[in-house]
Amino acid sequence: MKNETELLEECPGLVGDVARAIDKSFSFPEPQISLGTAFATIGALKSDRFAYGSMHCHAYHGIIARAGLGKTIAQDLAARICTIAEQPELITGDSTSEAGLISALIVSPRRLIIMDELGRAFEQMGLDKGGHRQEMLSVLLKLYSCANGAYHGKNYANKEPVVINRPLVSMLGGSTPHAFFAGMTPRLAHDGMLSRFFLWFASGASIHHQTGDFCLPGSAVSELAAINENGQIVGNISNRRTPCQIMFEDKMAFDLDLLRYDLQTRAYKGDLESSLFARAKEQFVKLCIALVDKDGLVGVEEVHYAKQLLTFLYQQTLTQCEKLMGTGERDLTEAAYSDRIFTFISEQCAINNDGKVLASVVSREFRSGKARKIAIDELIEQERIFVTRVGRSMKLYSTVPNEESFQDRIAPFAALDPTDPATYSQEFPRNQEFPKNSKRNTLI
Repeated sequence: MKNETELLEECPGLVGDVARAIDKSFSFPEPQISLGTAFATIGALKSDRFAYGSMHCHAYHGIIARAGLGKTIAQDLAARICTIAEQPELITGDSTSEAGLISALIVSPRRLIIMDELGRAFEQMGLDKGGHRQEMLSVLLKLYSCANGAYHGKNYANKEPVVINRPLVSMLGGSTPHAFFAGMTPRLAHDGMLSRFFLWFASGASIHHQTGDFCLPGSAVSELAAINENGQIVGNISNRRTPCQIMFEDKMAFDLDLLRYDLQTRAYKGDLESSLFARAKEQFVKLCIALVDKDGLVGVEEVHYAKQLLTFLYQQTLTQCEKLMGTGERDLTEAAYSDRIFTFISEQCAINNDGKVLASVVSREFRSGKARKIAIDELIEQERIFVTRVGRSMKLYSTVPNEESFQDRIAPFAALDPTDPATYSQEFPRNQEFPKNSKRNTLI
């Protein structure tokens, strides 16, 4: 697998030219910050100009780097690149509230959100503490999948909900590793947060000092300006465009790659791998569209590079998540609540002769219905507690599985003679011990 420096040097086309120009402007080389900024910016610029079927190249990119490595410089350069491409209106700043973001999307539904302190937004989301960053992140997650439909805003009294057709929103976020992984909990990862992001981890390992300025080659400047000319304008007075459908130099090989990603996604069984690879095929296509040339053609070299880059990004994301991902305050609180319920059930089972406790007893002890149900469902899924049902309404919990087999349960009925009328007038034998005052069913 290629390293970050090789991926920067070998990145093809306009994205490569832009990424290398960004990297030369840093005091020390930071290949992943440079590549992440280039892919985020070029992807946003091309988001309504090129497409593959219903897939567009708008994407969410997160640059994870310790302080002082160049996250803020990269975000400033993204704005400069949009200006060179004659699309400065694409940039929307971090300070925008949810209402401000929606207002900006009404003016132009294609945006590149510059979000500083991305990790803080995740942390607020995990703790349900509110705040404008949490609100924006929640909206951005919904907007991600609305590129071919419409986003419906909140309903307010005496106001019609805002509807934004075909929003194409990209993001370039930045965070320190500590802040990011304090907020990115397993809960958020499994809810689809992780699979929506390209994460770029700056190493800060280079000791080669450089003094260059940001300077794009003339061919890159011309190609940036030409992006705006792609696509067909919709109607006579609209500035919306129907994107050009990209073509592949080797379409058969590309289709085979898509199939491999489908099979790979289905093969993963671990929670973290499944969460990360859930959108692998879509992310692969987004990289290919960003690498498309001005004529809408994706060559064999670009497809091969996209596969190498995605493999590199996913591998390092898995490594960093396994090493640094915390559980978060909210998850720790819920785990403690589950442990309290498990301890109570264990104590009650030890007291009762049959080793079981009625569900109603647990409900009276833990009165928060929704939290209790979530905790008990998790305990059952983890096989820490087991459920026995009696009749339609009675439910008991135990800490050991019910070892009584199906054959054991039907054994009392095996000797009954179905031709004997007396069979239908006697009481059913029962193995289950019933509480007092409960009624036994009889056959009539």
